[in-house]
Amino acid sequence: MNCPVCPTKDIPNNVLVCPNCQTDLGPILRVRELGDSEYNEALRLYEHGAIDTALQHAAAALTAKADFVLAKKLMGKLLMHKGQIAEARFQWDEAKALAPDDSEIDGLLSTAAAATRRRNMRQLIVIAACVIVLIAGVSLLVLRPIRLLTQQLAKANGALAKSELYRNTHSRLDSDFSGIQVELEKSKIAVIKSQQIMEAYRMTHSHTDKEFENTSVMISNLVAQVTGVHYDISNRFAGQTLAQATIPETSNVRQAKVDKTVMPGQPIANADGVNPVLNEQLPTLNSITASGVTISNAASGISVYFDKGIFLRGTLLRPGAKDILTSLGRQLKDFPRNSVLEINGYSAEKPIFSSAVTLGRKRATIVADFLCDSCGFAAQNIAIRGMSLENLPFPNKTLDSKAKNQTVVIRIYKHD
Repeated sequence: MNCPVCPTKDIPNNVLVCPNCQTDLGPILRVRELGDSEYNEALRLYEHGAIDTALQHAAAALTAKADFVLAKKLMGKLLMHKGQIAEARFQWDEAKALAPDDSEIDGLLSTAAAATRRRNMRQLIVIAACVIVLIAGVSLLVLRPIRLLTQQLAKANGALAKSELYRNTHSRLDSDFSGIQVELEKSKIAVIKSQQIMEAYRMTHSHTDKEFENTSVMISNLVAQVTGVHYDISNRFAGQTLAQATIPETSNVRQAKVDKTVMPGQPIANADGVNPVLNEQLPTLNSITASGVTISNAASGISVYFDKGIFLRGTLLRPGAKDILTSLGRQLKDFPRNSVLEINGYSAEKPIFSSAVTLGRKRATIVADFLCDSCGFAAQNIAIRGMSLENLPFPNKTLDSKAKNQTVVIRIYKHD
C-alpha cells in the first residue's frame, strides 16, 4: 500500500499509520477490505448460481478497488454466463493489463475469442440461409412465367402447322382459313407477350445473379476475416488452456472482542516453552475430550490440536468446525476462572493481500470471539497471536497436511 500524502510506498497492510508522515491509513484499509468483502460475496453467489446478484457485488468490489484483478476476472466470468461476450472480454483485457503474467487471464481471453468465433459463424450460417431462401423464392416466381411461355409457344407452333397444312392442300374452306389466320394472330400476340416475359425474366435473372455474386463476395470476405482472426489467436495463445478460477485467501474479519492480544514479535513463551506471565501448573480438571481434536498434556500446559484444521480459505470456517469449537468451549467454560487460553493462528500459505502472521491473527481472533460469544468464556482470559510459516504445527508438504495447517492451536494455562 502507498501513502496518499507522502512518497512512502509498499507499506505493509497491517500498518495503520504511515511511518514517514504519520498519516492515518485506516480508512484506506477499510475501503480495500470492503472491496475484498464484496468480492467474496460475489464469489459465493457465483458458486451458488445467483449470477445477477453476484454481478452487483462484483461491481461493488470494483467500485471500492478499481485495480482488483480477481474481481475483474470474476466479473468477466459472470458476464460470459449472461452471454455478454464483448463486455466479458473488456474486463479480462483490463485484468491482463494489470497482471500480464497471469496465465488464467490468457485462458479466459481464449475462451472469449472462441465464443466470438462461434457467434460469428452462426451469423454467417443465418446469412447464407437467408440468401438461399431468397434465391429459392425468386426461382419460384420465375418458373411460372416460363411454364406459361412454353404453353404459348406450343400453341403458336400448332397454329403455324395448321396454316402450312392449309396452304399445301387447298382443301380447307375459307372460313376455316380465316379462323386459322385469326388463331395465328392470337398466337403471334402470345409470342410477343412470351418474348416480353422472357426479356423480363432475363433482366430479373441478371439482377439476381448480380446480387448473388455480391453476397458471395461478402461471405468470402467474412470467411477470410474470420480465418485471419483465428490464425492470429492461434499463434498468440498456442498451447494455453483455461486455468481453474483462483479463489483468494482473503476475507474481512470483524473487530476482535478479546482484550489480551499478543502483537507480532512479542514473546509468548520463554526458552523452556512456558509463558512468563502464566503459572506452570495445569488446571485441576480431567483431560479434555472432544471429537476432531488431539490433546497434548505437558508441564507447560494443555495443547489442543485440530485433526483436520478448522479453516477452508481466508477466514472461512470449515463445515463442522463450529460444532467442534462448541463442544470444546463447553469444557473450557468449566475450567477455573484463573485459566488462560493462548490461541495461536496459522496459515499454510502466504495470502495474496496480507502476510501469514496477519491472517493467523485474524483466524485466532475469530476462534476467540466464537468462544466468547457462543460458550461464554471470559474475554480477559484469552491471548491471541498470528504465527509465521516457519512455525506450523504440522508438516506442510502434502495437500492433507496443508489443510491441517489452516488452523489454530489452543494452549491452556493456569494463572496465579
